[in-house]
Amino acid sequence: MKKHFLFYILMLLMMHVNAQTVDFGIKGGLNFSNESTNNKIEEFVSEKHFFKPGAHIGFVANYSLNNRFNFETDVIYSMQGYKEHISIDAEQNNNKKNYSKTSHYLTLPLAIKFYPTKGFYIECGPQFAWMLYVSDKLENMKEIKLWTLDTCKRFDIGVFGGLGYKFANNLFVDARYTHGFIGTHKNLDGYKNRNFQISLGYFIK
Repeated sequence: MKKHFLFYILMLLMMHVNAQTVDFGIKGGLNFSNESTNNKIEEFVSEKHFFKPGAHIGFVANYSLNNRFNFETDVIYSMQGYKEHISIDAEQNNNKKNYSKTSHYLTLPLAIKFYPTKGFYIECGPQFAWMLYVSDKLENMKEIKLWTLDTCKRFDIGVFGGLGYKFANNLFVDARYTHGFIGTHKNLDGYKNRNFQISLGYFIK
């Protein structure tokens, strides 16, 4: 993992040297996140995981390589997690309560952006993420600490793909889906990040 991370940092520095122009900006928007799980956990704990709304905000650096290709790196604070319905009493399956987990990440997506036409772009690349804080809540209760930084894997690697459009006034919109590969729990298999992002941003010339 460290070798891959260093490789992408080196690639970023090389592109910075070769870039024709560099634009900096800000972006923010909505997350719709979930964590995959296996059937054994679902059967034991709940029906299934549901997507949880959240938010993200951060900074953008876009490197123009030529008329068709750009390279972009973001530093984004991202609220992720999932929802589920937990059975409190195994003998009374109807007695379920709403449970939610919120993971606070600092993410570093590295995107190759291809412009087939002016303004419209397709993007993809790896994403590195570091968990800053995690909390969870059960209906009618305060934080219950089923998830803590001691039980979570702090580092995650994933890939993402998306679409976007850059307007003439330096505004841009994009939508991404990120698929995490590293489990989020140290002792339970199957919990992996899944996140849809819808963003609005602005480049500062």
